Amino acid sequence: MPSEVFRWDAAANLVSSDHPGGYVEHNRLKMFEDKRFEYDVYGRLVRKVSGHGPAKELVLEYDDWNQLKTVVTKDRLGTATTHFEYDAFGRRIRKLNGSYASTGFLWDGMRLVQETYHDRQGEEALTYLYESNSYVPLARIDQGKAAANDADVRDAVYYFHNDVSGLPEELTDAGGELVWQARYKVWGNAVQEEWVARKPQRSIPAWGEAQFSAPTPPHVPRPQNFRFQGQYLDRETGLHYNTFRFYDPDLGRFITTDPISLRGGINLYKYTPNPISWIDPWGLTGFFTPSVFTAPSGSTHTVYQQAID
Repeated sequence: MPSEVFRWDAAANLVSSDHPGGYVEHNRLKMFEDKRFEYDVYGRLVRKVSGHGPAKELVLEYDDWNQLKTVVTKDRLGTATTHFEYDAFGRRIRKLNGSYASTGFLWDGMRLVQETYHDRQGEEALTYLYESNSYVPLARIDQGKAAANDADVRDAVYYFHNDVSGLPEELTDAGGELVWQARYKVWGNAVQEEWVARKPQRSIPAWGEAQFSAPTPPHVPRPQNFRFQGQYLDRETGLHYNTFRFYDPDLGRFITTDPISLRGGINLYKYTPNPISWIDPWGLTGFFTPSVFTAPSGSTHTVYQQAID
């Protein structure tokens, strides 16, 4: 990846990268590169316009608990509406895309353990495993589907390979073959992402036997949407759902103020000082990624460092 350059103001607002032109008012970013932003009286982002000419526009609406309720996306392809639903703990439990598709989310505490797709492809559940006492993803299990003329249904297991911050960079299958890879900018915006096509295994007929079979089209897995620890990419909007807030990887900051106010830092929109070594799984306050060391007695200890503004 090429190097990236950033400039900050005195309140820790990212105001420019390689292109100047950032403008901040009361810690509310109004302009950044080719993007323009509007906020309501509560400091919540309500409109984002990206690009010049045929621009892409997001219009955002919130409920009475400051949770993002609806996003209307407008671009050259038309207009699309996405709705979100939450439980009593503030965890998102459902995402609806128009009238034809939805995704349900199941939680274990504050960790997403399963999502279930309901769309034109049918119904499919993805289950997630994590490292112990962590938000670092370890494996994903895709619910198996029976192929034509085959009653044997097998789940597909994919293993995560993450960078030092827990950001997924690769997935491999049960045989160790690379099946997915991605490369990101510093603040988590993917610049390259692909499922790696594998060559089909050729069957070898026994001597003197002829074997004929129609080629089976490869199954395309569901998207890999995990990003920084605790974040889930909504491809409809480009935003990352971060438990109690939404994060914009274009800007490296949240789109609403911190629910815990100044306890999360003096800048209410700030993500972390450094996304390579800091995490914020709940969207509340940043922590230094844990360091594990072994004491002379042989016991292991995990150390966290909280952000200091």
